[in-house]
Amino acid sequence: MGVVTVLTTRRPFPSDTADRLADVTELVATAVGNAESRAELAASRARIVAEVTVKTRVNSMTRKLRVAVRSEAGAACHWHLLPALTRRG
Repeated sequence: MGVVTVLTTRRPFPSDTADRLADVTELVATAVGNAESRAELAASRARIVAEVTVKTRVNSMTRKLRVAVRSEAGAACHWHLLPALTRRG
């Protein structure tokens, strides 16, 4: 919520000034609301893309490892990487 103050020192405002200010104020409020909606939509899209990306990567990994579920993929990675990790140490 805000306040708009208009002053003049030269001459009186035209008779429709209050209506025009109300219209401008409404437009500003709409613009602010649209900006907030765009930000919320962008955040929602980012969450959806992130979820799809994770699902795509997991599906790709399970397919490449020829396993059916993520837990099998984790075990396959563990057993595949375990020899390499023990050789380093």
